[in-house]
Amino acid sequence: MTRAKRELGNEFLTIGSKVSKEDKAKIKAVANLFGMSFYELLQSLLLGMLRYFDIGKKSTYEDNCMMDALFVAIRSLQGSYCPLQKKDRENRRIKGAILFIEDSPKNRPQLLSVSMNEDGQMIESLNFDKMVSDFFGCLDPDGLKRLERQRDELGFFSITHTLHEIIMQHASCIDENQEFIKELFEDKRIPSGQATNEDVVYKRGKRQNIDEYTTITQRQTFRADI
Repeated sequence: MTRAKRELGNEFLTIGSKVSKEDKAKIKAVANLFGMSFYELLQSLLLGMLRYFDIGKKSTYEDNCMMDALFVAIRSLQGSYCPLQKKDRENRRIKGAILFIEDSPKNRPQLLSVSMNEDGQMIESLNFDKMVSDFFGCLDPDGLKRLERQRDELGFFSITHTLHEIIMQHASCIDENQEFIKELFEDKRIPSGQATNEDVVYKRGKRQNIDEYTTITQRQTFRADI
């Protein structure tokens, strides 16, 4: 037995119930009426109960990612059409395209937007904002509207700049938080490791524990007997 089968077997349990020979024969006869096997009929009955009475459970991370991707694809059909449909396929035409132009395999390509104007002439454009707007306008119209609002609120001149800043700020925010948390637990210990050194060293500077005391470092007081 392979490892995958062993792990899969650990996730499933057997549900059993004893019935008389006569009752089992009756159940088999019912299964034959539906063109099912005895096992398929039992599975169908259990599934039917779950369809009506399942109280649900928390979805997994993989399921959430799949549903998010699915909803993005569904939203792209709002106010548009499904390219899988056979209806009116002969009326479809290419309105525009985003091309990847390269001058050498060693260099990454540059983008070029190509579209057709009202006179039927081909128009080329290097405008990044037009490409981003056209792309999000087809993929996620609601996302495009939010980007436009963010552009106006942040005072940026383009959607491309806005999208770049949002991505970079979010990524840098995560990195800075991780670094900040790491710094909170960094100090300088004496070689024995039994106590914290009075000089606590941080990456951003050095702080002397002069008038600050904790349960670890207490200021010692002495009284001279006269």
